[in-house]
Amino acid sequence: MKYDAVSAGDLAPPYKGLGESGYYYPTTASLQILVHQTGLLSSADVPKRCTDLYDPRFKHRVAIAHPAFSGFFGQWVLAMRRQYGWAFFEKLASNDPRIGRSGNDPISMLNARECVVGTGPASTATVTARRGNPIGIVYPEDGTVLCVGPSAIVASAPHPNAAKLFLEWLLSPEYAAASREWALEPVRADAEPLPGMKRVGDIKTLTVSAAEIARELPGAIEQWRDTFGN
Repeated sequence: MKYDAVSAGDLAPPYKGLGESGYYYPTTASLQILVHQTGLLSSADVPKRCTDLYDPRFKHRVAIAHPAFSGFFGQWVLAMRRQYGWAFFEKLASNDPRIGRSGNDPISMLNARECVVGTGPASTATVTARRGNPIGIVYPEDGTVLCVGPSAIVASAPHPNAAKLFLEWLLSPEYAAASREWALEPVRADAEPLPGMKRVGDIKTLTVSAAEIARELPGAIEQWRDTFGN
C-alpha cells in the first residue's frame, strides 16, 4: 500500500531515497564494516580499506561470509564489484580466505583466533565487543556499506490504520532509541549514534538498491562460486 509517512521527513540524509516512492521505508539499518582481532593484530597492521583484505600479509588470515547465504555480505559483494570490478575478488581469492555462510561467521572466526581480519555487520561486532571479546571495528576509507531493513504496509492488511500507526512508530524517536539499545543504526537525523561509533552521516557510505540486489545478486553469486567454489 502506498502511504506517505509523516515521519519520513525526519530520516537522516543517508537514508533518504532508499525507500520506494512511498511504498516502503528504511526503518532499521546496520553497516557492513571491517573487523579485526585486537589481541592478534597491532594497531599499525589494522586494515584501513577493503582492498587491504587481499594484502599478502593477511594470507590465510581473512574471514568472510558467503553472498548466497548472507544478505549483508551479498550487498557488500555488489558494492565492491561496482567499485573495483570482479578483479577485487580474484585478488581476495589469492589470499585463500576462510569463508563462512552467515555475515556473523567472520566474527566467530576472529573470536576463535582462527583469523585476524574480516568483514561483518557493525551490529553484531558492537554487541560482541561489549561482552569483552577482542573485536575491533574499522570504517573503511573506500566506503562502508549501509544495509537497511525496509518496512511497508501490506496492500491487503486487515487493519490498515493500525499498520500506518505502526509504521510511524518505526520512524519515531522512541524506536530510534530502542534501535540503539539493540545495536542497530537509528535511521532518524536527530538520533544519537551507537555508543563509541560515528554518525552514519559522518562516514563515507555505499548503498545498493533493492532493484540492484534483485537484478544483480544472482549473477554475482554464480561469479563467486566460479572464483571461490561452492
